[in-house]
Amino acid sequence: DTMKRIIIYLVAMTFAYQLHAQNSEYDFWDGDFCYKILSEADKTVELVQNQTPCWYGYTGKITIPDSVEYNGNYYQVISFGSYVFYGSDISIKFPKGLRNIADNCFYGASLQSIVVLPDSLKTIGRQAFFVAPGVTKIIIPASVEYISIKAFSCETLDSVIVDSANQYYKSIDGVLYSKIEPKILYFPKARRGSFAVPDWVTCIGRTAFLGSYLSSIILPNTLKTIERSAFLQCRYLSNLNIPSSVEDIQGGAIRCCYVLSNLSVDSLNPRNKVIENMIYTSDGDTLVSAPLPTLVSDASDILKIPQGTTVIE
Repeated sequence: DTMKRIIIYLVAMTFAYQLHAQNSEYDFWDGDFCYKILSEADKTVELVQNQTPCWYGYTGKITIPDSVEYNGNYYQVISFGSYVFYGSDISIKFPKGLRNIADNCFYGASLQSIVVLPDSLKTIGRQAFFVAPGVTKIIIPASVEYISIKAFSCETLDSVIVDSANQYYKSIDGVLYSKIEPKILYFPKARRGSFAVPDWVTCIGRTAFLGSYLSSIILPNTLKTIERSAFLQCRYLSNLNIPSSVEDIQGGAIRCCYVLSNLSVDSLNPRNKVIENMIYTSDGDTLVSAPLPTLVSDASDILKIPQGTTVIE
């Protein structure tokens, strides 16, 4: 079954990649790189996916130029498009004026161990560095204003370091937090053992612990909100206690936590409780989240849903 799921996943990813390639647009080539003009007035371009048939990614050391010449004009490279480096095996030098790294840009790409993002960067898209083997540290400059969910889900990533001058994000011991609100955003996937969320945190962000190898996560009594999919696919998580302070647990919070056998909600929590190792609202009417997959043909075959449950989130 595991091998079958892997094969299905790889086929799906290949199809998605090919479909994206068919829909990609570009205006001109420069060496192995394809570019799309973003603004003729500002003379800016985006590096887009290579359109060569049967292209399987870049290899070796590559340098993306700060600007490229086309029809007698020079265009500044300010954006990396989706899937540009999909499946590549590279050590990359970023252009100095890069402002955007799009969704899935480095999906599945093997990169240098330490990735230092340029000081010009503004946005990092969804799954930008998703499943990027070899990356152990990502350094985020002060210029970054937006980081999407699941941006850094890398098996080998041990720390995310944010420039102290950044107005929107901060890092403490390699863990990514919001600087705007008391919220944890991303915990590095390569770490093992136990982790205590700091006692000033009030929110666990969406997919903050996605695919974590932690066996225990200690939540503080200051916590108010656990966002959707916060602990999604934490396959080694066996212990989790929801404190009495938590007011909002969103759907899928503990989905696919297969070995989560010691799940509890503090008895003083007025909004939630645990029934048959699943999180319910205190009245028992709504199933909020369960550690098993939700995409099954008949949930009753796997989950012992108590009589009287009227809503499954």
